[in-house]
Amino acid sequence: VCTECHGDDLRGSNGPGGPDLVVTMAYPLEDFRSLMREGTALGGRDLGLMASVAKSRFAYFTDEEIDSLHRYLHSLPDRRAREASR
Repeated sequence: VCTECHGDDLRGSNGPGGPDLVVTMAYPLEDFRSLMREGTALGGRDLGLMASVAKSRFAYFTDEEIDSLHRYLHSLPDRRAREASR
């Protein structure tokens, strides 16, 4: 589902798509849960399309699923660094 807006590599796009998901590094777990369930960004910003998607799709994720996604997204910088060094 994330790739629909953030691209196959989750790096986002320069167009109308979503940002590079490395931005989730700024989200502590509780804030990430709010992002995923309500579409509310840090500082209480409404993310428009993300808010709609979060409420219609991600609100049904379990805590465990959201926690796993949070861990995966936090691993992206390390994965990218390893790929770049190959």
